[in-house]
Amino acid sequence: MSPPTATLAPVLDLILPLECGGCGAPSTRWCDACATELSVGIDEPRVVNPRVDPQVPVFALGRYVGARRQAILAMKEHGRGDLVAPLARALAVGVHRLLAWGMVETPLTIVPAPTRRSAARG
Repeated sequence: MSPPTATLAPVLDLILPLECGGCGAPSTRWCDACATELSVGIDEPRVVNPRVDPQVPVFALGRYVGARRQAILAMKEHGRGDLVAPLARALAVGVHRLLAWGMVETPLTIVPAPTRRSAARG
C-alpha cells in the first residue's frame, strides 16, 4: 500500500503545481540542472566589493543570476521553504571553504543581503 502523500501527489499537483524553484520546470521542487548551477565552484566563494564599504569582508558564492537568483527570491519573497535545504547546502560549502582557507574565523556572522533596493533602504 502506498503512503497517503504518494497517492495524493497527482491531485495536489493539479491544485498547487509543483515547479522547480530555479527554472520553473514542472513536477519537481529542485531539478538537477539547477542543483548543478547552484553548486559552489572550486574558486568560490569570492571576495566582493559592495558600493558602500561595510568595513568587513564580503563574500559571494557566485553571481546573483539564473537559478541561484530565482531560488533566493522564491525562498525569501514567495515562501518557498522547500528551497532552504539546497541553498543551505551551498552556503555550508562556502562557509567551510572560507574557514579552511583561513579567510574567516569563528564566531562568524552571516548577514543576508536584501533582494530589493527598497528592503536595503528600510
